[in-house]
Amino acid sequence: MILNDTGPLPQAQEMHLGFLLDTVEAVEAVYAQLQAAEQVIAVPLQKAQGQCLFYCLSPGGLTVEVAWRRPRPRA
Repeated sequence: MILNDTGPLPQAQEMHLGFLLDTVEAVEAVYAQLQAAEQVIAVPLQKAQGQCLFYCLSPGGLTVEVAWRRPRPRA
């Protein structure tokens, strides 16, 4: 959390930790493990437009993104 003299900064609420995995299957596996462990899923698994991702909450309440994104073509 980011703090200043008056408390948390507004953008601190939008911050999250992200993990970019190598494959869609890896994202699906982590999602299944978290569901089996009854962890809080903030945004369910989504697959669209070259990406696969979901958001969950850490025990401390931090939003965590787990994702795979299709590599961009090199120019």
